[in-house]
Amino acid sequence: MKYPFILLICLVSYHSLARDVVVVFPENIPPWVNSEENKGIAVEIVKQALAYNKHNLVPMYVPFSRMEKAFNKTETDAVAMVEGNKILGPYHYSDVTTKFRTSLISLSHNKIKISTFDDLNNKHILAFLDAKKVFTELAKLAKLNDSYKEISNQESQVALLFKDRVDLIIIDQNIFYFWRNSLTNVDTSRAITFHDLSAISKIQVDSPTQTVFKDKQLKNQFNDGLRQLKNSGTFQAIINKNLKSDQLSSVNNEL
Repeated sequence: MKYPFILLICLVSYHSLARDVVVVFPENIPPWVNSEENKGIAVEIVKQALAYNKHNLVPMYVPFSRMEKAFNKTETDAVAMVEGNKILGPYHYSDVTTKFRTSLISLSHNKIKISTFDDLNNKHILAFLDAKKVFTELAKLAKLNDSYKEISNQESQVALLFKDRVDLIIIDQNIFYFWRNSLTNVDTSRAITFHDLSAISKIQVDSPTQTVFKDKQLKNQFNDGLRQLKNSGTFQAIINKNLKSDQLSSVNNEL
């Protein structure tokens, strides 16, 4: 009888290691976060990385500006999609979890050529909200170019590009692909050109994000799960599913 008892103790001990993990996310920014449906690239990656060690994700959605404040609450365990080392304190940063890629995009048929950053001064540009707060070069551009605008609705941002209402948009690449493949009231099949921002400016095009934990062991377990996701192909499958990548149209890369 002692062996079943020992087995029961082992099972209880094993399951006691698994727990709910409260993670703060920025609210609704598809395809990264869909707070209404508890899904999105970032949410699903964090969820499955934690599940590798039997942990259960409990997401907490807040505006970007309130993420650090929410993380400081006693009931939270981690905060996702943190760029750089913006959250200071005795915390533990995971391996790179996701990555923003800031892109400058035009319709190819307009044959827009951008050789220097000054070439943007006379273009009608629509950027994501607060882009000029993120990049100092865009703040300078906004002062020189009255046709530089920012918008919070990125669905409209992509729609206006394909309606030929603007010359260029500045947007995260995955957000662009998501809305390109989701819009139904505008033709999004026309070829596009990605202009190389890094070649004409000091703008950091790739912005890796990490998940920040209060507990080091939980961070290590998360990293283990993250590696498993990448090695198994599940990581890329999550991205493809959320972007509907099988429907992507042709892209022309301008060097």
